[in-house]
Amino acid sequence: MSALKRVAVVRGIKVGIFWVLPRAKLLIYSLPWTEALASKEGSRVADWVNYGGHADYWEGYCRMAHLRDTEYTASPRGRVIFNVVTKRPRLLLGSKLAKNKKLIKKIARAFKLINYTVARDQHYV
Repeated sequence: MSALKRVAVVRGIKVGIFWVLPRAKLLIYSLPWTEALASKEGSRVADWVNYGGHADYWEGYCRMAHLRDTEYTASPRGRVIFNVVTKRPRLLLGSKLAKNKKLIKKIARAFKLINYTVARDQHYV
């Protein structure tokens, strides 16, 4: 892959939050990491770019009939963050989701991840 194409691909990587609903349907709130840096919902902590918060966005999603009267913690969830130094994304999720390789690949495709790491995070089921 040429250096120019690699830069374009890295810029397309998204950061944000997700939930896994029944039948492995993904509910995603994300932006390319370069746009998240400029967004009011985006943040940078040390070398990591982050975007969105589960509790903040669940209320809007609950307008869907099948999600009414559920808490944002009821469905498995996680997030993708991006390291601006190493130019590598990290997929954070609970130990239950971390065992499902097929689902991890589906999430990686949705966030356009390349050369990513997967880490368990105790905040997520």
